[in-house]
Amino acid sequence: MEFRLFTDSMIAFDTTPTHSGTLRSTLRLLLGSLALLTTACGAPAGTCDSGTCADGGVLINELAGAGGDFVELFNASDTEADLSGYGLTDFDADAGVRYATSLRFASGTTIAPRGYYTISLEVNCPATVTPCVRGEFGIGQGSGDTLTLLDAQNNTVAQQVYPANAAPSGSSWARVSDGAPDFEAQRRSPGAANAP
Repeated sequence: MEFRLFTDSMIAFDTTPTHSGTLRSTLRLLLGSLALLTTACGAPAGTCDSGTCADGGVLINELAGAGGDFVELFNASDTEADLSGYGLTDFDADAGVRYATSLRFASGTTIAPRGYYTISLEVNCPATVTPCVRGEFGIGQGSGDTLTLLDAQNNTVAQQVYPANAAPSGSSWARVSDGAPDFEAQRRSPGAANAP
């Protein structure tokens, strides 16, 4: 079977039954990475003005696994993003992405253009962070974790690895600037521009 990634290139993958599950996961991650790397940024108005941001789609922008876990989503586009029926989940080392137990966003949940949406994990949302919703899973600080944003059909929209002990308590693992491809430990800024 062949998958056309771009009009001028093809990559063939082994799709025998023994490799198909791993292939689907690898292909989703590969395509997500390629989309991020090949998307132009421009210099739109708003918080994504670094010149290195992705211009389009919802990204996992900031994560914290100690001192109050949270995930921040960033809409790296100039149009409102509809999250109705989308899910957010972490990774189980034995079973992979936890589709069945993912947090599902209510109908009508949206992210403004160049805006944020925070998921506060295992604790109520801080009064100063809006929009925000509570999720009932945590990020594995000591062992690391993988967070996955799913669409309503359980297709991977965005996925981000949180390396073991990536950010000490009181800080977060965040994109260098909103929408940028690289991550680093930063001071926490849920619902606001990433701040080194």
